[in-house]
Order: sequence, then structure tokens, then C-alpha cells
Amino acid sequence: MGGHPIQVENVSYFFGKGELRKQILFEVSTEIAAGEIVILTGPSGSGKTTLLTLIGALRSCHEGVVKVLDNNLSAASEHELVKVRRRIGYIFQQHNLLESLSVAENIQMALELGGERSRKGWNERIEKVLDQVGMVEHMFKKPAELSGGPRRRLRGGHYRLSPAACELGLGLLRSRAGGRIMSNFRAGSLRWTTAHATARRAIT
Repeated sequence: MGGHPIQVENVSYFFGKGELRKQILFEVSTEIAAGEIVILTGPSGSGKTTLLTLIGALRSCHEGVVKVLDNNLSAASEHELVKVRRRIGYIFQQHNLLESLSVAENIQMALELGGERSRKGWNERIEKVLDQVGMVEHMFKKPAELSGGPRRRLRGGHYRLSPAACELGLGLLRSRAGGRIMSNFRAGSLRWTTAHATARRAIT
């Protein structure tokens, strides 16, 4: 395996201990090429989110190898995992927005956590990102003032700043909004050496 931003080789994962130990992933292997959009689907408990959290450096695999952006996550320390996570745009279905910040400030946090020191052009970049996900009119609102659809689109804005792997329930978005997000994914896949994943189809 080599040359792909995301590489998964013979990965197995378990939950629980002793008699309660249950295997969720069974020797999963796949490669995701630069610019490729992968859709995962499957029933609840089939391992979709588990696989994505392994690729997203949110947990370590029990068996096998996971490599993301030339980093071997299987042997990485917590410090190294944090460095990889800062290069990944990860959209959670649960939103995970900072409720005390405005829509624009939530997008700004992605720039700050990404390690960008210079603030030159930040306002223009933030407005452009919000326009791409149809959120400009909500720029100064707090997350509590948004319904579910706009909150998910706001999470999509974070992806535009640091794309690599993501999870998004596009089926929960209206068709027009979901189409806009997917168009942004495709545009990003042409501009960055990345791959994207949405929780829709199980890889086996």
C-alpha cells in the first residue's frame, strides 16, 4: 500500500472486555485516493463511525495499520495524533459547535486551531466559506438560534478550511442543501490532496 492519503490495512476493532468483548471491524482493508469521495452506508452498529474515527485519529486501532497523510496512526503517540487531527476537517453529525460563539466565530476557531498565525484576510475567507454553504445570512447568529439543517451546514464550513476526512448525515439535509455541500466536497477534492468520507456505506 502506498501513495494514497488514506490507507487502511487489515484493521480490526473490538469493544468491551472479557466475555463482553465484541468485534466491530473485521480485517478491513482499503485505500482512498486523492480527490476521491467515499460514501459509507450500513445498519447501525456495522462499524461505519468506528472506521471513520480511526481514520480521523480519534482512536487507535487494536489490530492492523491505519495511515493518514503519511502518518502511521497505529503507532502514533497522543501528541502525534493531535497533530494529525489538526490537519483533518471532521464533520460530526452531533454538530459539536461552540454555543457561546457566533457562526462566524465558530468558523474562525477552525483557522485558529489549524495553527494559522496571520489573521490577514480572515474575514474574507470566513465570509467566502459561509457563502459556499449558504450561511452568510446567519453569520452573526449563535448556534442556539439555528435549526438542525443550518447547524449541519455550519459544520460543513469547517471542512472547507481543513479537509481530509469527515462524517456527515447528508440524508438529514434538504436535497438542495445536501447537494451544495457535496458540490463543495467535489470542488475541494480537486484543489487539495485529500480524501473525504461520509457515513453511508460499509467497506468490507
